[in-house]
Amino acid sequence: MEIFFENNHNSYKLNNKRKLLNLANSLCINYDIISINIISNQEILEMNNKFLNHNYYTDILTFDLSDEMIKDAEIYISYEMALENSIIYKCTIEEEINRLIIHGFLHLAGYTDETEINRKNMKVKENYYLNKLFHVKTNEEKV
Repeated sequence: MEIFFENNHNSYKLNNKRKLLNLANSLCINYDIISINIISNQEILEMNNKFLNHNYYTDILTFDLSDEMIKDAEIYISYEMALENSIIYKCTIEEEINRLIIHGFLHLAGYTDETEINRKNMKVKENYYLNKLFHVKTNEEKV
């Protein structure tokens, strides 16, 4: 598996590619390529409109683009939403982006967040992997 990282916001650098590969493997994510993209609020709004017919901002979009030949996935993260979340949850931007990447990986592993109980379960998993991989102690408000 290869992970590619594209950042339209030069203020953030991905420093944990090895840990993310280990996470993908531990979640049994079987993709050839996963592309992680940090984009603007405007770009994520346009994608949300175009591909999901949702007219609102979101912090992350995850797409499985696999076909018969290659298993390919793309994760898009809004830098502005991640920054806003980091202020709300009193964490660093790096911690919040790691949380969002973990969230995208959980989607690729088959987890959903369409119901309240599923959202809570995903938050528990996010907190678990943040602590396990990055030694980030999470507080109960993030659950």
